[in-house]
Amino acid sequence: MRTRIQHPAARPGFTLMELMVVVAILGVLITLIAGGAASVISSHRQSASEQLVKKVALLLERHWRAAIDDADKQPLIGSIQGVAGGDNNRARVIQKILRLRSEFPVSFGEVTTSAEFFATPYPELNGAAGAGSDWESSICLLAALTTRTRSGVKTDADTTLASNEIATAPSGQKAIVDTWGRPLRFYRFPTGNDDLNPGGVAWSNPKRNPLDRDGLLASQNWWDLTTNAGPITFNGWGLFTVSQNQSYNLVPLVASAGRDGRIGLAPGSMAVVNADEAYDNIVSNRVTAK
Repeated sequence: MRTRIQHPAARPGFTLMELMVVVAILGVLITLIAGGAASVISSHRQSASEQLVKKVALLLERHWRAAIDDADKQPLIGSIQGVAGGDNNRARVIQKILRLRSEFPVSFGEVTTSAEFFATPYPELNGAAGAGSDWESSICLLAALTTRTRSGVKTDADTTLASNEIATAPSGQKAIVDTWGRPLRFYRFPTGNDDLNPGGVAWSNPKRNPLDRDGLLASQNWWDLTTNAGPITFNGWGLFTVSQNQSYNLVPLVASAGRDGRIGLAPGSMAVVNADEAYDNIVSNRVTAK
């Protein structure tokens, strides 16, 4: 008599509903993992860009002070003495400010116009094709920090800046870029910065300007000279606007557009033109204070 061996019934395959549940679970897991990874990458870029802005700002501060020391040693230019109304101390302040414009231009146009008083330190940028406002100040800043020696202060780009912190602009020159690959913005005289000059308004203290501790550009006697010729000439240079009995706190700043890539700050003055865009901008005076 044969014994019948009974095999267990084969299990049917996954139902469509089960497969859909598995796929949904996998989708959720992938989304969570991808979101977490993106958040980590974004946070890393934010932190790295903050460190870069801080590093560049400290380099700029060293070069800025050295440039002021050099300017104080230079003989006064006769035409500047005329603008100063014959006051040598005021002429020294004006010449120092003009020298800073020459040493730290924020555009290719300034490289050219600065030659009115000084030989341009950056002949390679003199008359260069425009790179666009997004790039020019960064190109100029890199040149100012790495091609000039001031009172013994010199920066070697190869040892100070990482390879991913320098990029080639569309116009062909090198520029400093953040971790998103976007050019840093350089503001030499940020009169509109809310931290330095709240509301972009000059201070009633005429000695507020660190470049003019005696308030000589805001003094009554300069403004009383023949039809305000000196102040009118100075303001015509487009550096910043001097006013009687008022002064700006002028400290050079560097900024990154931040995560959204939009800089909500005006070129030159650094005034906020779009609060939503400026919200995540990384500005040097804030990161150096941390």
